[in-house]
Amino acid sequence: MRSTAATSIDEPRLVAAGLGLINHASLAVTTPHCVLISDPWISGSAFDDGWELLLPSEVPDLAGDARPLFIWYSHEHPDHFSPAFLTRLDPQVRARTTVLYQRTSDHRVAAFCRSTGVQVIEVDDGVAYDVAVDLRVTCGFVWEYDSWLLVEAPALRLLNLNDCRVAPSDLPSLAARVGRLDVLATQFSYASWKGGPMHTALREQYADEKLRQVQSQIAQLSPASVVPFASFIYFSHAENRYMNDAVNDIDDVVSAIASAGATPVVLAPGDEWTVDEPHESAAAIERWRSAFAATDRTYRESEPVAVERLAAQSREFCQRLSTQNNRLFLALLRYLPVGGFLRPISIELFDRPGDRFEFSAWKGLRPGTGEPDIRLHSSSLAFILSRPYGFDTLLVNGRFDADSSGFRRVSRMFGITIINHTGRVIGWRALADWKYFAALLGTVRSFNDNATAAERPAAATG
Repeated sequence: MRSTAATSIDEPRLVAAGLGLINHASLAVTTPHCVLISDPWISGSAFDDGWELLLPSEVPDLAGDARPLFIWYSHEHPDHFSPAFLTRLDPQVRARTTVLYQRTSDHRVAAFCRSTGVQVIEVDDGVAYDVAVDLRVTCGFVWEYDSWLLVEAPALRLLNLNDCRVAPSDLPSLAARVGRLDVLATQFSYASWKGGPMHTALREQYADEKLRQVQSQIAQLSPASVVPFASFIYFSHAENRYMNDAVNDIDDVVSAIASAGATPVVLAPGDEWTVDEPHESAAAIERWRSAFAATDRTYRESEPVAVERLAAQSREFCQRLSTQNNRLFLALLRYLPVGGFLRPISIELFDRPGDRFEFSAWKGLRPGTGEPDIRLHSSSLAFILSRPYGFDTLLVNGRFDADSSGFRRVSRMFGITIINHTGRVIGWRALADWKYFAALLGTVRSFNDNATAAERPAAATG
């Protein structure tokens, strides 16, 4: 199945592929010989009740289709890797389903997928796989845990870039890797915390920057058409609903794509496009226009978690941290004159205003004093303490409040959990993986920059 050949999948000429949108970041490429679905998330909330889909979605009729089914997951974020989609598949469908996922050091996602009864191919970076006579895929790893997919099918060379963090300086090398493109599918709006309720202007800046990134991708990758996707959500909790105030809508991205010289192809859930034919986007644009403008959305609220439960979870957190990493190395990180990692932080809970707590990586959660480094709901704190991806989730859903100095201390306390969740450990051997840790620190620094930038508009407005 593996191939590194440079021959075109269009030789000999076969029936043109179809490209459809299931929802959000989930595309379906259909050929006479197979179906490829990316990142299927079609129902329920994501990121600890922080995101909801803008439009409801129908479950694809997979049981009535005898073709082999391939599912590619770009990364483990819940708006891309939704375990419910796999577990709810009809057993007969699972029997002809193969999951494609990047090879990781811990093989955790691959093992879960196999446990549901599907086959799994752990793909290597940059290697082409001929999964069917009319479908070839090549996955490219992005440093942290994300990946992109080049899909070659009759009349179609598609780059599914989803929400990969590809810097503008890296686009020329990406263009050299993927070659000529018919279609680029890319995210078009911000998808994580960008300041507090008072900082609409800051979010507008990030929204504009995202559109400029799309235009840079078009300039460097030269796709004939662009499918905007992976931003069809709204921030859905009472604590983060304010972040909807500056998101890019469908008209924003269509205008940006067209002005960059590519053809925008807008798909709504259930739409399909035969890729060598013209596509009329008007109906899909109108559906998304209405969805972005909706005023009848549901916003979730969370039940409080008892302090006693939080204290118990904090002790379990500390135990996992010391078990998964080298304790001496952790202690050294704490006492380094630069960095300030793993130093105690002060917390205030939204649902217990006025109370202060101190969290230590060695002693857990205890009563505290002083100005809080972070304010958040007890349910969010419980999520961080009980799940290895909890802090990563908080960075995305934005259900917290912090200034730049406080956020810096918090990220240096909980950021290690992001490293551990990728299968890496903090210890002497980690020094060999310095490029990864340098890149991770860059990502944390970008969130710190968000916090710093958020303070400037607040100061300007008094």
